[in-house]
Amino acid sequence: MIFRPIFCLTLAAAAAAFGQEPPVFRSDVSLVRVDVLVSSPDRRPVTGLSAADFVLYENQREQPIRGFASDEMPLDVLFLIDVSVSMRPHVERIARASRQALSSLAPGDRGAIMVFDRQTRLRLPWTDSLESVAAGLDAVVEQEQFNGGTDITRAMLDAARYVRSSTRKDGRRAIVILTDDQTERDRNVDRVLRALEDADAVLSALIAPDALGTGRPMRRPGWGDIILGPRFPGRYPGTIQRPHTRSAGTAEIARASGGDSLPVEHAGALRETLEALRQRYSLFFSVPADARVGQRRSISVALARDAARRHPGAQLKYRAEYVVPSDWTPPPPGEVSAAAASASVGHPDQNAPVEAQAPPDDRRTAANEHAPPSRRRAAGENYGTRGPDPRLGVPAPAEPVSSGTKPASDKGGWRPATPQDYESARSPEEPGKSGKKKKD
Repeated sequence: MIFRPIFCLTLAAAAAAFGQEPPVFRSDVSLVRVDVLVSSPDRRPVTGLSAADFVLYENQREQPIRGFASDEMPLDVLFLIDVSVSMRPHVERIARASRQALSSLAPGDRGAIMVFDRQTRLRLPWTDSLESVAAGLDAVVEQEQFNGGTDITRAMLDAARYVRSSTRKDGRRAIVILTDDQTERDRNVDRVLRALEDADAVLSALIAPDALGTGRPMRRPGWGDIILGPRFPGRYPGTIQRPHTRSAGTAEIARASGGDSLPVEHAGALRETLEALRQRYSLFFSVPADARVGQRRSISVALARDAARRHPGAQLKYRAEYVVPSDWTPPPPGEVSAAAASASVGHPDQNAPVEAQAPPDDRRTAANEHAPPSRRRAAGENYGTRGPDPRLGVPAPAEPVSSGTKPASDKGGWRPATPQDYESARSPEEPGKSGKKKKD
């Protein structure tokens, strides 16, 4: 979950979340944004949460949440459409559903359209006219030939570069790819993930489960209705692999970026995808002082205990790593921004993270859940060499301050120790351990 740092003077969204005056941040304070999707067991987004409902760990250490936003931030969505052989019926399906699905977006959100086969082409640049986006998808069906090969890896890299160079700095960024996941060229999951990290973008995938357009998933004779897929790592369940093609790992990349993948034939797939992108929460935290420029560091997000009780079985999806930016400088030792501190959240009675529940056997493994070792781990899971499992070795939340030790005032800090404090803190001398000899 790599997100580019945000240098900000004000963060009004945080003020709205905490019911305070808008906090003012110093211009030298670097904040990292983490976009988090919280969904119920039936895949519906969980709305109405606040900053106090989350606990955030950076490199396995709890960090205060310096800012928070829910649906206030604008969203830029790039639709990346596979127009290779056999994709026409699936593009037609998405185009027909686009007007209803686009109503899930908010005023000020923008869309753009790119298409690809062996080459990538921009069909519609960024526009806030969602009707123009729907018309642009109709035009793809009418004007593309659907007779070329496919290079999915190149298309995802081109899309990430376009998003990085052309989107707004103050908004969320997403790529929605429609593809059969069968590429004629090289597969490079790590390179695409790094490009998405650089673009601060999440990838969501709509996968065409039948690459030949026959309308039937691949089955083995005598196996009845058992659909193949899990025995072929990296391929979306039910796809038919054409000669000289391979899986581009699209669903795997989507999960690791903090997004999701759905079969395009799923009812309401596009609408559900856009709703999930729009209804994410943005958490902001400061880069710790012990970080190093260019260092890859892990992030873990959990629901606070009270929120987990209210939403049992909720799943969180987010990108589980970030890279310390090259222009970041550590703050002076002991210096804390008063404005940043006023925006932080800490509730000792709520901040204990709740262990993620195991998903049902008939559902795809979501981010932050334990996944079988036969596939790449999703966001929030053990990344092997890419970072530690954030659920292992996470320090327990700090204990509440005892009633016998209180701050001197509401302004923070502790009163100076008095001689009486030192005297009362000494352990009573045990018999025989005093420096003086004991009288008989």
